[in-house]
Amino acid sequence: MTGYFLFMNTVRQGIKDEHPEYKVTQISKAVGAKWNSLDGDKKQEFLGQANKLKEAYKKKYAVYLKSDEKRDYDEAKKAWQKEQKAKEKRAKQRAKAKAQQDEYEDDDDEDDEEDEYEMVSE
Repeated sequence: MTGYFLFMNTVRQGIKDEHPEYKVTQISKAVGAKWNSLDGDKKQEFLGQANKLKEAYKKKYAVYLKSDEKRDYDEAKKAWQKEQKAKEKRAKQRAKAKAQQDEYEDDDDEDDEEDEYEMVSE
């Protein structure tokens, strides 16, 4: 989470309380204006908090990457992707078979029309 978002979490409700008629975009503009007018030291506090949170996240993520949970997820994802490819292949085969069947039926209709035309002209 960025320093700006940490800041936003602290001031957003106050802005909503002060201006209940504000829509989301107006609240965002008000938060942005407050952020821009914030002095450098105060901004650094939020940016520092964000860096601490980022470092903590990186540590947790590194542990997760080596976990059984991650391996299970990767295996399930791979199985799901394989299943999706198989479904896609079956759908393409059905579509191709249907197109061929439709083409065959269209050819039959044309033959029937030619037969009708020949009967009329005789």
